[in-house]
Amino acid sequence: ENAVPISSFLRDDSPEGLRIREELAGPLLRAFFKMIFWDNFVHGDLHPGNVLVQTTVVQGEESFYDKFLSLWTPTTKDAKNRTTKHTIVFLDAGIATSLSPSDLVNLRDLFRAVILNRGDEAGRLMVERAKHERC
Repeated sequence: ENAVPISSFLRDDSPEGLRIREELAGPLLRAFFKMIFWDNFVHGDLHPGNVLVQTTVVQGEESFYDKFLSLWTPTTKDAKNRTTKHTIVFLDAGIATSLSPSDLVNLRDLFRAVILNRGDEAGRLMVERAKHERC
């Protein structure tokens, strides 16, 4: 419908653009991590052209359900009590796979090391757990 590629938000360095990017970051990461670690669904062609942001404006008060959904869908209220919602849309899942239980553990451990800024641990994990390379 009125969805635009997320890359259009990445190019906007205005204060409003930076605010929207900050708003989109959490839900985008939660969706990505849920897709991989909860659903065990790996999108094989996930690039900015395959991630859209759909924007809707709603007048009035939010319901409890809408407030709950805002954990995954970033929202902002303006002075006229309008709520702007941004919904993340993933496209083109034609190249997709799932991970074996051991690969899922390996990826989880690697992500944890990277997120915690443990570069030496991340490197060690990649070398120790590589299936086809022997270093």
